[in-house]
Amino acid sequence: MPKDISSILARASITSVHTELDTTHRDVVAGAHGTIEEQTDEEYYDDRSDADDDVRKGKIRFPRSRLYGRDKELEALRNIYRQVVGGDLDRCHDREEMVPSSSSFSSSPSASASAALSGVRPKTTCRVVFLGGLAGTGKSQLVNEFIASVSNDEQSISSNKNIANILSSRPLFGRGKFEQFENAAPFSAIADALSMWTSQLLDGNNENSDPEELRLVKRAISKAGLSGSDEDGQVLLKIFPLLRPLLSLDDNGKEVAADDGDSNQRGSMKLDITRLKIVVKNFALALGEKQDRPLVLFIDDLQWADEASLELVTSLVLNKTMQHLLFIGTFRSNEVDETTPALKRMKEIEDGVPAGIVTHMEITGLLPKDIAQFVADSIGRDVEDVGPLSDLIYKKTLGNIFFVRHALEELVRRNVLY
Repeated sequence: MPKDISSILARASITSVHTELDTTHRDVVAGAHGTIEEQTDEEYYDDRSDADDDVRKGKIRFPRSRLYGRDKELEALRNIYRQVVGGDLDRCHDREEMVPSSSSFSSSPSASASAALSGVRPKTTCRVVFLGGLAGTGKSQLVNEFIASVSNDEQSISSNKNIANILSSRPLFGRGKFEQFENAAPFSAIADALSMWTSQLLDGNNENSDPEELRLVKRAISKAGLSGSDEDGQVLLKIFPLLRPLLSLDDNGKEVAADDGDSNQRGSMKLDITRLKIVVKNFALALGEKQDRPLVLFIDDLQWADEASLELVTSLVLNKTMQHLLFIGTFRSNEVDETTPALKRMKEIEDGVPAGIVTHMEITGLLPKDIAQFVADSIGRDVEDVGPLSDLIYKKTLGNIFFVRHALEELVRRNVLY
């Protein structure tokens, strides 16, 4: 690394994060989730790399196995998940310990605290987390890390013997993301999330897969009238065709004929949204509550969600029978206001559940010490060696991890770092 890094970095013309976020060209930051697109411009590449192939030469390799500066937020999500897993065994007086106190966190006013004093847990529907923040601050990365940590952490359930006794089924995690220019395809993110639930149950290569577990789920689906031959099952398949493998058996375990829908139908078919809300609720109950199974539903970029999807999610979250559901929704704080459909639905959800059920988190830029550690790990140096570089990058990016990555890659492209 050149010694006079400050002067060289200044010549690299790294654009200030303020300019990037204030620009009217949204494609500058669209899709920024703490990751960066593959570098394809080879004009600035050179051979000064220890990579063993031409594709990787000249490219910086960012750390993949570590989440920087989000320990408190990650633990908050894990503790909220424990509340979902605990069901009626949890007591609200534990909530003070479960969700760290911070200006970045807020829950509904503490009406639940008075209930806790009497030892009575308020009746709940599920747990809800809304994650706000500017593009590129790492909201999606945080949730993905949470899902990975819970998936690999059996202690989330087994650490409490009482909880383990009532929740014998492994959790299901569903992820979906709304895109800015896909308003013509309603339910796209929900379709992806429900398909992930289905895939996890049907994955025969998964070491945790259990044929008996799958049999019980299909029996619950059949009893709910959601098999492919049932009218409600047909409703599901028209909107979410990838659910067909799970809905394709009747009560006798035989394959049933079912009309497959396609993604284009979601935007064109006439739909009874009231019926769809009931059918999706029953599907979630068959997978979750009927099996004492926690369900996690993560929907990304709510600010771009279509009205029908928002209505469906709101209905599911507000259903009082969904006691083991954790819903996590992310949104760009600077792209919503009181007139935005997503924000209206968030308020509707918060107003419709007891206090303490909804948690708000605002994900801001990383601290200078976290940026220093990330920079050091990215270029293979000690933290003490990267002080001038990380300080200047922090001033330019305000800790936005997307722009930090962009800054480092720009320096590599220009042969400032190698």
